[in-house]
Amino acid sequence: MCGIGGLISFNQKTIDAGRLAKISVSQQHRGPDYENSLVYRNIGFCHQRLKIIDLSDEANQPMQSNNGRYAITYNGELYNYLALKNKYNLQCKTASDTEVILELINLIGLNKALSVMDGMFAFGLLDKQENKVHLVRDRVGIKPLFYHKSKEEIIFSSELAALKNSLNKAVEINRSSVYKYLHLGYIPSPFTVFEDVHKLEQSHILTIDLYTGDISKLKYFDSFENLKLSEIQSPISDFKKVISQSVKDQLIADVPVGVFLSGGTDSSLIAALAQEHFKSKVKTFSIGFKESKFDESHYAEKVAKQLKTEHYNHLFLQDDAKQLLTDVGDGFGEPFADSSYIPTYLLSKYVKQHVTVALSGDGGDELFLGYGSYHWRRRLENIPSFLYPILNKVLKRGGSRYKRISHLFTKVSKGKISSHIFSQEQYYFSQDEINQEFQIFKEELVKEFPAATKQAIFDYSFYLPDDLLVKVDRMSMRNSLEVRVPFLSNAVIDFAFQLPEKYKIGHGENKMILKRILESYLDKELIYRPKWGFGVPIEDWLKNDLKYLIDDFLNKEVVETFDFVTYTYVESLLQRYFNGESYLYNRLWQLIVLHKWLKLHTGNY
Repeated sequence: MCGIGGLISFNQKTIDAGRLAKISVSQQHRGPDYENSLVYRNIGFCHQRLKIIDLSDEANQPMQSNNGRYAITYNGELYNYLALKNKYNLQCKTASDTEVILELINLIGLNKALSVMDGMFAFGLLDKQENKVHLVRDRVGIKPLFYHKSKEEIIFSSELAALKNSLNKAVEINRSSVYKYLHLGYIPSPFTVFEDVHKLEQSHILTIDLYTGDISKLKYFDSFENLKLSEIQSPISDFKKVISQSVKDQLIADVPVGVFLSGGTDSSLIAALAQEHFKSKVKTFSIGFKESKFDESHYAEKVAKQLKTEHYNHLFLQDDAKQLLTDVGDGFGEPFADSSYIPTYLLSKYVKQHVTVALSGDGGDELFLGYGSYHWRRRLENIPSFLYPILNKVLKRGGSRYKRISHLFTKVSKGKISSHIFSQEQYYFSQDEINQEFQIFKEELVKEFPAATKQAIFDYSFYLPDDLLVKVDRMSMRNSLEVRVPFLSNAVIDFAFQLPEKYKIGHGENKMILKRILESYLDKELIYRPKWGFGVPIEDWLKNDLKYLIDDFLNKEVVETFDFVTYTYVESLLQRYFNGESYLYNRLWQLIVLHKWLKLHTGNY
């Protein structure tokens, strides 16, 4: 895992080494083991290395192919690099996966290479023969890649702040992106909070022709093209083989490896399979809060005991989280409302004391229908739309729980139903409330799929790469820890999306197939229990110790200065929140994060 960056100048014969260094220094936490750069004519690549595979200096980057045609700055891991090396008889001087990628591309070309690569990655590739630079992101979007393009230059980096720090000009706030943030809690790809700065989407290649300056973008893989749900003779045993192989592949490293273990379905299955492949006891890690209401780590300890792992658990005070809440959040480079980044940061910091690589259970919910929103998608598709206004009015008369549900029954066009369900399940702003119209997701692409699968494809396409994986990447890399995700290997994804819903959701249960496999390892009372999120109690904190954030960032002067919502509306939200509608805390937190970010990053205040 590393930090990458680059600068391409269209109007100069060389590049500014100082600006290239700014990109690199801003990402030093992503790769503290080695720093280097490569300049070729008007192109510069930089790299910050966290050593994972082949710890020798020969595996440092940027790296060039053996024939000198290609140069690469690469962030990630290629899990099938040994298999590809053998299959294509690649002659490599190092034992690194980086060189395998270079020599594979040199042998069969970039597009064909991407079709056989299984991993998490983002990279910049210079082709000296074709005089082109390719920016590439993995199929899921596990690893980040930002870029800025203008007539004069292109800049790219692993983190948004690093890119912004290297610009020689001010950048404008993209107001449309801010409204998308208010709707979703994150800014979806390809947008960022800045004008003319973009996220490269999952499964995409951006190609820059250095002769003409032309830029083209290609989606090199589509997970849902020609996808059909199909019956499988032995789904449980077949899938166990697939996920077990993925875990085995992702345990390969030349540094210590462990597993995040929350005690939930996804992480418990990863830990169980990792223990089967480990020669000794695998190290598993959990954290909790000493205030018992928010501590679920005792479940993780029970799971670890049954799996016979070498378990580490650390209990933090709530005050530890509160102190980090506003400071660590600045590491995203743009407004980001998912407050579970705090326990993710604390876990990563703790785990880094013991290992350099950790496996996590991310992706299990999206692939195997683990969220409550999937049940709501089924319900909403079975209720005639003419009943929505009636249900909305009736539910609003009930208590806080029913008022919360009433938001799902607001009028919304069929083309926006996926983002609406997600937004209202998270208690964020509907498009009507922010008086904006935009389409995040092309619903027509999934119209033939069952209801819950439609919602899961939306989450896989946006929530997973633009929120969950962002959170894990930034918080783990802030602590120089690599986190791998076995549920997001090519084979697991392909299997999951072909699997009929009946194996995933039904009879009040989610992720049914995963739980059936877990029955071979754990007692049922540890498997079949309510889902518990990995978060912090913002709802309570904003009424007590963190109330000062409301005073500082939701006062009349601040709200009216930036003018994204009216102060009258904010007053109404606050009044309802303090009068019992506690579920509105997520909207207040969103607005606090936004206005704090705007005050810090703009000259408008």
